[in-house]
Amino acid sequence: MKKGFLFFGLIFVLASFTTRAQIYEFYSQDFEGPQDTSYIPSDPSRVIVQSSFMSGGSHACKITHTYQETMYLTLDTIDFSVINGLNYYTLEFMHISFINKDNVLPSLRSQICMIEAKRPDQSESAWVPLNSTHYNRSDGGTTEFDLISSFNSVSYPEWDLAVRNNTNGLPDNTLWKKERFDLEQFFLDVGVTNRKLQIRFTLVVRNTGYTAGVDPGAWYIDDIKVRASSDPIVTPKINVISYPDLLNYPSSRGAKLIADVTTTVTQGIDEDSVYAEYFVGSDTTKYRTYLTANGNRYEGRIPFFGFDTLVRYHIVAKDSTTNRNTGTFPKSSNQYLTYRCVRGKTNSAMPQGTQSNQSAYPFSSLGDTKCEFI
Repeated sequence: MKKGFLFFGLIFVLASFTTRAQIYEFYSQDFEGPQDTSYIPSDPSRVIVQSSFMSGGSHACKITHTYQETMYLTLDTIDFSVINGLNYYTLEFMHISFINKDNVLPSLRSQICMIEAKRPDQSESAWVPLNSTHYNRSDGGTTEFDLISSFNSVSYPEWDLAVRNNTNGLPDNTLWKKERFDLEQFFLDVGVTNRKLQIRFTLVVRNTGYTAGVDPGAWYIDDIKVRASSDPIVTPKINVISYPDLLNYPSSRGAKLIADVTTTVTQGIDEDSVYAEYFVGSDTTKYRTYLTANGNRYEGRIPFFGFDTLVRYHIVAKDSTTNRNTGTFPKSSNQYLTYRCVRGKTNSAMPQGTQSNQSAYPFSSLGDTKCEFI
């Protein structure tokens, strides 16, 4: 796969990063391209790569099950021992837990999604679920995980609502959520040579409450990353105030972007490293336009590239630490929003309809019928 890899050699690892960067990526899997060997499915017919739903790119992993099964997506062993001085370790991924349509108490739920880990020098009985002591909600997350150490369709209101209103049993790509877990506790009082970790995504199906013959749903997983650093890994927060939608749609003036960018690190945000990254039409070239700072607020415009030209973009912010901690909007660095510049004419009427960032809404395909509200 395009991004499925492990760093096992010190020379290879050091050659993969600039001298300034101090965050090392030890594992990355976005499920793009042909199947590779950086993970092991417990059942290849139930743990599959599919192309219907994804947080970025064109593929993601899908885990399904039948009655009273436990399914595993086990990552290859991650070896942190190849670099000295590491103090902080993180697991990040995107997912949709579209399971457990029986909305009951946690103890009665028939299906749950867990993340488990252990060191390879420990026995198989040492697998433990990641819990609230590992869960990092600095960039979102769900309070329910703090209580039950697992995910299901009621973990997020958007998931629960989608499950209840969905007649075909399928999610959509607006439902992806980003999770982060901190892994330092696995290496307390552990020598450098034993700083290795095994991680697995576990879908457990229990007897209670399960209805045979009813679509049990699935757990979708994408963009798995395991990183480590000698300094804290703190993602800058990007709160987007304005971006292309019905009330701020792009025209010949380009697409206006306004965002508040903050961080908890004392070094603050690097004002020269907040920008929009974008693609124009079918061009594979990645362009960049910088946003100008006024305190914590950043503003800028993606230039005009012709009417009805599709632009894919996201916003990037980096802090001023040696780590160059990076945040994106949307939260997955592989996700891009889209818009098209529309041909306008003066119209003082108030805009009608529901806001949307879909490029075709609410205008027809004819340029002379499109209006620019002023």
